Order: sequence, then structure tokens, then C-alpha cells
Amino acid sequence: MQTPGETSRLAGGLAPALIETMNAFGTSVWSSLSEDREAFSVEQAAEVRREATAFFFHALDVVAFQRLGPEGRTDFMDTIIKYAAPRTREELDEFFSLLNDRQRDYSEYRQLFAKPGAAYKGTLCWEFAKLISFRVGERNPARVQLVHLNAIRVLETLGTAFASLERPAP
Repeated sequence: MQTPGETSRLAGGLAPALIETMNAFGTSVWSSLSEDREAFSVEQAAEVRREATAFFFHALDVVAFQRLGPEGRTDFMDTIIKYAAPRTREELDEFFSLLNDRQRDYSEYRQLFAKPGAAYKGTLCWEFAKLISFRVGERNPARVQLVHLNAIRVLETLGTAFASLERPAP
């Protein structure tokens, strides 16, 4: 078990890579939805990024809770949010409002992704894909599936990052 200081240092060390992963996730979601279609408006593009960020933070929170326990998760997430949160008061209020809304929405989905051969419905990754696709008016099931796969990939990346922390140094 780590002390709060150790957890905060760990989070501070991981923060740049996690922020880079979050930004890449937002780009991949946006790309999945925007290829070969009418261009997004500035507002739609910003909404896709905000929603992808909220999903990323929820997923990170879930993985941190699973790997670090409730106290470690709190210290970890508080540190990461300091690195990633917007800097202006208005943007910060909007950020936390959306994050809190999505935490409530997504907490309904206990299963992160479907097991092989199982239905996607009711899993966190699928419900995120449906939500974001609906927000931009995307009806092409292939694009919804791409967003779904991007969400699964980000969960795998987070799992791998935390697993690497648990392995003893060579």
C-alpha cells in the first residue's frame, strides 16, 4: 500500500503520458466520426473532445480505484486533474460540471466492455460510443463501432500502464 505522497508522486510522473494518451484518444474518436463526412462545426468538434475527455477521466478513475483502492484513487485522481484541468474559472466550472454528470451517467455501467460473444449493450464503452455518436448525429453503425473500439483500446492502455507500475523493477 502506498502513502498519499507516494501516490501523488506516482501520478505526477504518469501525468504527462496520461494527458498525451487522453489527447490521442480525443483525436482518434474525432477521426472515427469525421472521416468521409460533412465537416463538424467548431461546436461539434469541441463537444467530441469534451466528451472524450470526460470518458477518459471516468475510465482512469475506474482503473485507479481497481488498482489503488479508494484512498489511493483519490490521491491519484486529484493529482492528475491538477495537470489536466482547464486554467480559467469558467472552463474549470464547465469541465467539472461535465465530468460530474458523466461520472453519474457512466457509473450505471458496471461492465466496462463486453466479453467475447456477448452483447455490447449496457457496457461502458458501448454506451459512450452511442452517446457521442448521437451528439454529432452519426448514424453509421461502422463509425459507432470505431468509437467503441477506441474506448476499449483506451481502457487496455490504462490497464497496461497500471500493470507496469505493479511489476518490480529489474
